[in-house]
Amino acid sequence: MLDGFHSYSLLLLLICGSASAEVCKENDEWTCKEDGKCIPFGERCNGMPDCKHGSDESYSECKTHPRDMDHESFYCATGVSVNKDATCNKARDCPDGSDELPQICEEEIFGLKFKDLNMRGNCPNISEIECLPGECVSKAMKCDGSIDCSNGRDECLELCFQPCSAYPCFQCANGVLVDHDNICDNKIDCLDGSDEMLGVCTGNKESWIAKPMAICIEPPDGAHIFTKHTKFSSSNGTRFVYPNQPAELQCQSNNRTVWNVCTKDGSWNRELPPCRVNPVYLDADTNGTNGCRMVLYNKDIMRIHQVLADGQQVLVVPPILDVNVRFECADTYTFLPYSENGSTKHCQPDKQWLVDLQDFNPRCTKLCRPEELTQLFSLSPTCYDGEHGARVSCDDKYSLIPGTRVKFECAEGFMHLTRDVHYVRCTENGEWEGLQELCSRQQELCKYQCYNNNHVTTLSKSGELTNSLHASWVVPIYARKNDTQYRFACAGNLIGLNVVLTAGHCLYDLTTDDIRVGPTGNRSEIITEDYYEVIMVETYKAYFKINHNHDVGIIMLSRKIQLRQDLQVVCLPYNLTQPIYLNDSFSNVLSWSDDGSLMRTSGKIIEPRQHSGDVLIDLNADEKLCPGDSGAGLIMPCKTSSLCLVGVVSRSPGAGERESKCSREATAASIMSGFVQSWIEEIINHSPCLKNW
Repeated sequence: MLDGFHSYSLLLLLICGSASAEVCKENDEWTCKEDGKCIPFGERCNGMPDCKHGSDESYSECKTHPRDMDHESFYCATGVSVNKDATCNKARDCPDGSDELPQICEEEIFGLKFKDLNMRGNCPNISEIECLPGECVSKAMKCDGSIDCSNGRDECLELCFQPCSAYPCFQCANGVLVDHDNICDNKIDCLDGSDEMLGVCTGNKESWIAKPMAICIEPPDGAHIFTKHTKFSSSNGTRFVYPNQPAELQCQSNNRTVWNVCTKDGSWNRELPPCRVNPVYLDADTNGTNGCRMVLYNKDIMRIHQVLADGQQVLVVPPILDVNVRFECADTYTFLPYSENGSTKHCQPDKQWLVDLQDFNPRCTKLCRPEELTQLFSLSPTCYDGEHGARVSCDDKYSLIPGTRVKFECAEGFMHLTRDVHYVRCTENGEWEGLQELCSRQQELCKYQCYNNNHVTTLSKSGELTNSLHASWVVPIYARKNDTQYRFACAGNLIGLNVVLTAGHCLYDLTTDDIRVGPTGNRSEIITEDYYEVIMVETYKAYFKINHNHDVGIIMLSRKIQLRQDLQVVCLPYNLTQPIYLNDSFSNVLSWSDDGSLMRTSGKIIEPRQHSGDVLIDLNADEKLCPGDSGAGLIMPCKTSSLCLVGVVSRSPGAGERESKCSREATAASIMSGFVQSWIEEIINHSPCLKNW
């Protein structure tokens, strides 16, 4: 790593000291920085790269001060000038493509097409940006002047380009506009440093002090090299990138790659992980001296079979040379690389394996199980290859080898209670060291960030549809109809990522196989797929089915739901600074109409029933609850911007309407008591760690 001054000085020396460079004609030709090639001066900054790595079209060469711009031209974010008629013609005329960006070509630049820009990718939350596959950051971090993505996508031209309404404007190379007063003020405002560059500021401001532009060169130790995915510049063999430019670097020793971004001071945005040095193996029979390399060979757990010409197999031991072999692992061990498992391999006379893999190194090992990482409902894992290795997929069990390190942070929908960072490690026995302890401490580390929008009071069940975004915790519960189908039975309320609260009588005498839970929003009458399976069904211990007192039940789902804008967790009324009083209070009940559309009713809690855990609700005129509304939640404001679940609909106390069995009066089971609270919190906080790992 070099600082800005020394990296720039090295660049100047490399440019000026190239012995093989051509002697270009002064004022007529321009010298390519890569190799000293001469090109006509008029071909510099014309949008068409003529130098090997495009140095004639780079922003370090083409950026200029606004007062030096031609008002009749369009200036790309890199500084290249093109004809105004070339913009928005569905042809890329700017080297950076800025002439075709939606920000200047869409009539409504804040329309859906511009706002999305494929930002979300495969991220589970609509409010996130996908940096690299599996790496997501909040949209709030977009274009905030700080590099948060490992590849810098949150500060890239595609997302940050701001159209210039009236020339002249100064635009950073990532499209962010800088005020004229901030140009050449000896303070770098652009992430790419272009507002303080020589070409921009020379002769334009007397107080400006010339400083060399920072660059980040390919690490000189040779351990890391740029991959083919890096659009690097070059000068006399030295490769580098400019500030705010992403680079993918690779460890030559083990082919592991990592993305990084050059900062405006000439340092890398993140510390480069050290490249793992291959250990020295002294056994000549396995280290590649006497035969093919297989340094992870363990005679106790790996068997090697030589495959003879007639198909017979005989056991052999290293060294392996000029034979066909197959590998076999002892029970409970897995052969790696798994893609080569069971196939015959040939060790050639030159002691090289005849395989497609670049670094074939047969091994038998135990693997850690990826499904155990998902048992931590409030913590989200990120997996790494060893102490300082690159990221690997936490879903690919063949990547979770001994030494794999997993970093846990609070999952989407949870708030951090501590700043501590937590790690577990895959041991040689294929077990996650520290996972059980971490699982049992979840409630000390993270807590739910429940639903905080109280705008459900404007819509009603008298005929007007409500928006599922305003009742994102409401889920339909289905009971078994036959071997393949489940019929809608009750409403439920999402109180955890895999926990649903409903009425106890909806679950009575049913097993986990008899119940399914659908996604939020409008429901279907019958479902055959697109549902959550159930691993636990429990009614409150004081529930009495004769009179339905304490009519509360809980369902535990087999997998966590993926939070999104229309699927959130409802707040529970516990640990509040201001208590909730049910008597003479108004409440909302959200459930479904007969056609499955999400609707709302509201009414007054008129009579808390003593010793039963129940309350009575008198609904507003023309509003009513019907069969199927059992389990729907009583919702009341509990904070300035939050809604709390205070009870669940149990039944109608009277006969109701003869034909529809609907009624304006309803009984609901309160969940306000300390006993119910303890029961609910015990299930939410401790159930994921009940499995014997």
